[in-house]
Amino acid sequence: MDKYIGVLGIATIFGVAYLMSDDRKSISWRAVISGTLLTFVIALAVRLPWFTYAFETMGWGIDKILESSKKGAEAVLGNDLVYGKWIFAVQVYFAIVFVNILTTIGFHLKLIQPVVKAFAWCMQRTMGISGAEAFSSSASVFLGQVESQLVVRPYLSRLTNSELFAMMTTNMSTIAGTVLVVYVSMGMNAALLIAASIMTAPAGLTLAKIICPEKDKEAINRQVKMEVEDPYLSVFDAFLQGATEGAKLGGVVIIMVFGAVAMVAFLNTIFGGITGMLGYNLQLQDVLAYPFAPAMWLIGVPWVDCLEVGREMATRILVNEFVAYLDLAKQISAGSLTPKGQMVATIALCGFCNFSSIAINVGGLAMLIPERRADLLKMGMRALIAANLATWLGAALVGILY
Repeated sequence: MDKYIGVLGIATIFGVAYLMSDDRKSISWRAVISGTLLTFVIALAVRLPWFTYAFETMGWGIDKILESSKKGAEAVLGNDLVYGKWIFAVQVYFAIVFVNILTTIGFHLKLIQPVVKAFAWCMQRTMGISGAEAFSSSASVFLGQVESQLVVRPYLSRLTNSELFAMMTTNMSTIAGTVLVVYVSMGMNAALLIAASIMTAPAGLTLAKIICPEKDKEAINRQVKMEVEDPYLSVFDAFLQGATEGAKLGGVVIIMVFGAVAMVAFLNTIFGGITGMLGYNLQLQDVLAYPFAPAMWLIGVPWVDCLEVGREMATRILVNEFVAYLDLAKQISAGSLTPKGQMVATIALCGFCNFSSIAINVGGLAMLIPERRADLLKMGMRALIAANLATWLGAALVGILY
């Protein structure tokens, strides 16, 4: 019976989205139903032998990428530092740089664009959404939050609020290929992460189309040239720019994790001091875990794991997913979570669903279309909620199936 608690969770997710909708009469049920089915098919694929093998093969490829990045790091820093005690700043930084090099070369050789275009075409045809939001949402599976907005830059000024909201939601609910490798290096299951990032694209679009449905029906038929410009002059140029951009991105990730952990530790010192005077020894995450625990139970996390997973979910939203996955990795290593709890938590945490992502999305888009700044600011918090619901929807579906 516990296996099907996720059905109640899915109903609750759609119920919350429906209550948040700004125009229930304009909801496209074709987009909702087809988007849900597409998410379900991807979740089901994790269980089918052929697809499982494909995901495991991709996971094997990620492991080989990590091994290659360690070889490069060894040449720079030496064997003892790279292969000694696991050091986040060393292994994660060089993994990000190397993956970014591979990504830029892949774009220059036009190896990635066909996959993005195929995924976008599939969502556009099945869900009946516009080409711009389908293309940007598909790109968000592979690119960062800002980069996935740039692929439809020529059309941004003409996009409706519904299209912009859908883009922001999927940007927050998916993860870029670069950071996916980081999570795997922490000990997360590569196959689950790949499936989670793919399934949250249609899940994010589905919930976005309930909360902010399209009122301009002509926008759906707007033609978009689904092409990603190649800014690189040669493979060597792609290598150089990929290395440079990767170095910047890696530095940002390291500093972001440092700053987030340090800030939370500082706030917990203050909070712990206050609660200590009352006879308790609590951290902020401990308190916030309680309201999130029932939500985690609804999406299929066994009750025995709910408080801990709820704590990690609070960390993901307040701080970021990097710190949440670090906490989850510790729990998995200690064997303190059930296998199902580990699986559902891995999927539920997979997304850029935190407060800093609001600033990234609103700030990035506002620079490109400053005249829409007011609209973007109104969408930020609602897009964050929609993105979290999307990751929970994918986790609930997988929880039911397994």
